[in-house]
Amino acid sequence: MKKQTIMKLFKYLSIVLAYFTISNECFAQVKKAEKENGRSSELSVQIDDYISEITDRYNIPGIQLAVIKNGNVIHKNNYGKANLEHNVSVTDSSIFRVYSLTKPFVAVAIFQLVEQGKLTLEDEISIHLDDLPPSWQSVKIKNLLRHSSGVPEIDFYDKLPEDEAKQKVYQDAMKFKQGKRFDYNQTNFWLLQRIIEKLSNEKIEDYIIDNQFSNRSVKENVFFSTDSRDIIKNRVSLYFPFETGNMQIVNHYREDYLTSSNGLNLNSNELINWSLDFRNNEFITQSSKDNMWVASKFKNDFRKWAYGWNEYILNGHKSYGFSGSMVTVYRNFPEDDLSIIYLTNGFEYWYDIETVVNHIAYLTNNDIVDLKVLAYETLLKSAQKNMSGFNSEFEELRGNSKFENFKFEGTLNNIGYTFLNNYKDTHRAIEIFDLNTQLNPKSSNAFDSLGEAYERNNDFENAILNYSKAKSLSNDKKYKSNLNKKINKLSKITNANNVYKK
Repeated sequence: MKKQTIMKLFKYLSIVLAYFTISNECFAQVKKAEKENGRSSELSVQIDDYISEITDRYNIPGIQLAVIKNGNVIHKNNYGKANLEHNVSVTDSSIFRVYSLTKPFVAVAIFQLVEQGKLTLEDEISIHLDDLPPSWQSVKIKNLLRHSSGVPEIDFYDKLPEDEAKQKVYQDAMKFKQGKRFDYNQTNFWLLQRIIEKLSNEKIEDYIIDNQFSNRSVKENVFFSTDSRDIIKNRVSLYFPFETGNMQIVNHYREDYLTSSNGLNLNSNELINWSLDFRNNEFITQSSKDNMWVASKFKNDFRKWAYGWNEYILNGHKSYGFSGSMVTVYRNFPEDDLSIIYLTNGFEYWYDIETVVNHIAYLTNNDIVDLKVLAYETLLKSAQKNMSGFNSEFEELRGNSKFENFKFEGTLNNIGYTFLNNYKDTHRAIEIFDLNTQLNPKSSNAFDSLGEAYERNNDFENAILNYSKAKSLSNDKKYKSNLNKKINKLSKITNANNVYKK
């Protein structure tokens, strides 16, 4: 065979081999993508099902949700209504006022100024503000960010113009020595707002938008407004039941000098963009981010507070985030490269919004587990179907090593009240509460709850029996006195009913 022919054959074989190698690699990548997409699709179904459940359970009008993993949005959806009266659906364009979730953005702004050398966390605020009362002057920037300053609450005067509110709060006494306790109040971030504006020569809203949203954002989708009465295109209506007991529109408003505490408005797309830029250290360096997330615990509070953020630990997985007015949450799990955005516009039945984020994190990664939430969601789902299934599920959980030291009393009590209050199912509530008394025969709270369920079911005799048992198990004089009032009231009704029957 001629040399040229051999060379051509060799070249041909090399091309064929390379083709098959590339094809196999492409095939493997396709299979990997299909597997990941399958998991993502399965996860999205699980998350959508869960959101459907909590929407019905708490009667949440509308939701924007996004889950970001490894720099990619693995789940994003809109649910429900932005406005109930006009039947307006939540869309990508819907804008939510995030309330106190504004605070982490302010914290980032402070750390940007730290990186610029314009202040330090150890600075006494009197370095930057020259009109402070003597007792305020030694308060440090770090104390403001962690709500450990001891300054009095300006929020008491939130409907007054800033000058009037300032004069009043300056006359109020300090609450405690700085750094010794935790006291969440808006004065801390009012002072941070003033410092940011002085050092940047910008209004705080302009400084934050220019330095945290200018890369990708559409300006009409990110803005600051502390007055929900303003009519703004695409902004959702907020619904709460607190004033009348029925869900209705609520229009919170404050003066704009409290912008830093609750003024940010945006949609989930903009928050996704912010989260991705934050992940990639576009705003502050990783070192600054690590410093911002150094958390401390105060004796008078169960939480750990970083600088402008809360720290949450779920089964060893650290996360940092904040919530706003019980309706919005952003949570970042840095070691898991996971972020969750949960924006809503109210509810009819109160719930702990942080537990929803905890459970979404669990659905994403089963090792990120809040046992209280997992037990509640698992058992509630079973109880909605039938009690025999509930009992089987309950026994299975009790035998699970994860729940070896778990106390189910509070979980069963919460499930009972969910049936009693949310689902208006007193019979199922009584079944759950009764089981709780059997498992916790020395718990006054368990018998008190069962008594309340019987009372709601107009079974006053059983209500009296269980209230009496609760009273006998308690040493709290005030609590026992309140139970006595209930017992006496129901006894009068029962006696009157017996006389009427005769």
